[in-house]
Amino acid sequence: MNSTNKNYKINFTKNVGAVAVFLSLIPWFSFGLLSGDSMPWPFIGYIFFFLSFKKAIIITPKNFIIFFSILIFGVSIALVKSNNILHETTFRSLYNYFGVVIFYLGFFNYLLRYGFPINIFISVNILWLLFAILEIFFPDIALIFTTIRTSSGRGITSLAPEPTFFGMYLFFSSWLIIVGSNYKPSKYSIYLIYLNLISILLIAKASMIILYLFFAASIFIPYQIMILKRKRKLIKNASIIVTLLIIGAGLINHNLPDTRFVILFNKINNQSLRDLFFIDQSLNSRLEHLVYSVHGAVNNLFIPAGFDAFIHNSDKLDVIYNYYFWYSPPMDKIMSWSGDWLFQLGIFGFIFISYLFYNATDGSRIRRAELFLLAMLLFSAIPIAFPLIAMLLAFYAYQYRITASGLF
Repeated sequence: MNSTNKNYKINFTKNVGAVAVFLSLIPWFSFGLLSGDSMPWPFIGYIFFFLSFKKAIIITPKNFIIFFSILIFGVSIALVKSNNILHETTFRSLYNYFGVVIFYLGFFNYLLRYGFPINIFISVNILWLLFAILEIFFPDIALIFTTIRTSSGRGITSLAPEPTFFGMYLFFSSWLIIVGSNYKPSKYSIYLIYLNLISILLIAKASMIILYLFFAASIFIPYQIMILKRKRKLIKNASIIVTLLIIGAGLINHNLPDTRFVILFNKINNQSLRDLFFIDQSLNSRLEHLVYSVHGAVNNLFIPAGFDAFIHNSDKLDVIYNYYFWYSPPMDKIMSWSGDWLFQLGIFGFIFISYLFYNATDGSRIRRAELFLLAMLLFSAIPIAFPLIAMLLAFYAYQYRITASGLF
């Protein structure tokens, strides 16, 4: 009788961790309780995961405490330099930075204990696609679960506030499924990744994420070509992905001529990039946050600027750039993942992020290519509190740790 009970004993800590991972994969799902973009549920989930440990020991990568102390020091300086530490932007920034730490350590500890939760990733990914299909037939249903920030003529949002974030989830979910399966995804995982690609092109129709795909293809297709002779299966997979991108782009161009991606593509053919970034409102705004945050960090000599200084930085740089950036309203929120770390935390943010990237490196060519791609993408308008970025870096650190120990 006792042995039977042991066989069916519920692993409480594992279940709490699984819930935390699940919540991390639906970061904008409000459950109808809150408004706004990023929800606190993943953060809360991982806190409960830590509290469920029988031994109150959170395992960290080598030297993590040292670099976390550097981050704390940078945040402290930023707080001192902020005009109003009780402002909403301050609390949002603190949540963002410490959220990255919590997501990183939470997923790292889950991986060490239970391995990569491929079933959770696949199940949640399917859930996103099902909600997207449901939204096609019942457009108002998305309002029940998230704060929608989109307009007619754009793509489907699914469980995100806007199509770009839907596409962003699909992109990074596919990435994590690929690396989580040690680059040997099952047949069903491959089908799911293809569905994600099709959904990005035809359902989310997010131009920024489509550019992610082409950027990724420009990096990894040449890499795959170099090893095709040794791995024939990669020929098939690479060919299918390229074919999907070409067919998808053709379908969008012919059947959805009014979508944002097609409009942008036509503008690129008829205008210079300088004119394009000036005329297109969204591109103008996103480029402004990237340029102004990096330029501002350099002007500040990488000393933390504080959590409410970006709006004043923008006013100064407007003159330097001859008011080229005209669309984005004045704000302290920085729409650039890397730009936020560099401007608000300066050299301390740079050191901490560099540590996370260094800890993710295993010396292989494929890993260097992946980290280069990730570093480039993080300059775009990816929210800092988007958990999948920290989870991807945590997985790389975990994979290197167990590979070095001979367990992988």
